[in-house]
Amino acid sequence: MKPPDSISTDAGTDGQDQGGAAAHDHSHETGAYHSHAAEPVGLTATTLRYPPDRDAEAPDPSGPPLEEAGRCPPIEDLWIADGYAVEDPCTLAEVRRSVHLAYTGTDEQRRGAIRNGPLLDEVFDALDDFGRTHDAALYHPEQRGRSGVIFEEIVWRGGPDADRGVIAVRYRLDHPDFSPTNPILDTLVQVDGEWKVSYRRSYCVKVLVIMEHVGSDVRCPRDPNPEVNEDEAPESTGRY
Repeated sequence: MKPPDSISTDAGTDGQDQGGAAAHDHSHETGAYHSHAAEPVGLTATTLRYPPDRDAEAPDPSGPPLEEAGRCPPIEDLWIADGYAVEDPCTLAEVRRSVHLAYTGTDEQRRGAIRNGPLLDEVFDALDDFGRTHDAALYHPEQRGRSGVIFEEIVWRGGPDADRGVIAVRYRLDHPDFSPTNPILDTLVQVDGEWKVSYRRSYCVKVLVIMEHVGSDVRCPRDPNPEVNEDEAPESTGRY
């Protein structure tokens, strides 16, 4: 089977085209995230595969979630500075869980992992259709649940104060039938005590690229709560 399209690529990778949406360069959408020339003391890589153990077959979608979403400390209590590694165990667990379920979970799990997730049913249907018609396992409703996530970096972004802070995540999706994707970038925001994949900056930017690639008119609805901060840094770009 031909490896399916990656969702997004890091400007620092080799730039090889894996086909379709995988070739799209999102370096202009990640703002300061790629700038590591003057990394602050304390910045560490966070390389971890999630979930740690994977069965050969897809998990039972009716079974319990991999982790129950917790109420982690508010970002105001944890914020260090832009570019520093996230170290709080509760926050790390919830960030990993949200990213994993946003791209591999059932519709219900995806709704809970993405900000404004209840608005995305039409988008989920379109991505499922893309997975079926293009033999793209990362999107196929019967295949995507077999994927894991290799987390490479989970760091604080934004600021300079916590009330403008978010978390930036660099990771690879790892499906058992092909090699891991090129690095993918996401922003996560804390909403009502839970960390969720951002709507404008992350998920809907990727949806836009995929739908344009396949010639679909489906898009994310406009954000009904545009006041929620999703910026990785002042003057950053990449909003839907």
